[in-house]
Amino acid sequence: MYICHSTETTNQMECISVFDMLKIGIGPSSSHTLGPWRAAERWIDELKANDNFNKVEKIEVDLYGSLSLTGKGHATDYAIMLGLSGADPETIPTESIESIVQTIKKTNTLRFNDEKKLDFNPDSDIIFNRKFLPFHANGMSFCSYGFNFNVLTFTSRFRLFCR
Repeated sequence: MYICHSTETTNQMECISVFDMLKIGIGPSSSHTLGPWRAAERWIDELKANDNFNKVEKIEVDLYGSLSLTGKGHATDYAIMLGLSGADPETIPTESIESIVQTIKKTNTLRFNDEKKLDFNPDSDIIFNRKFLPFHANGMSFCSYGFNFNVLTFTSRFRLFCR
């Protein structure tokens, strides 16, 4: 099914598929799953672009506002773990999602972007803050630490979309 409309400036028809508007994710809310998943992917891309990826020894993720308050029920923690693991939400076999998450939880390790093993305890490294940030209701930050736990990067994301 396509939705089409004529633009005023060009008088041409523009069409988008219903699949462009709706995304299927692992939880009931794409802003709480696909948004954080894609944010983790973008953060990894930034780390690589700035030559920091290989220096990362530890990761912490802070969630704020509605991401924090409904995050576990909406599988935000799962989405973050999968995004940090390098899984692609469009191609991951759905039957492997639970086993990836359970492996991370049982071993307290993460295959960061499926490239390097890091200690990662979801219970302490994904922090569900009960406060709202001033900019937007859906906020999160990623922090990476290097040698001797010196902060390498700190990146905040707001108004998460699932593109």
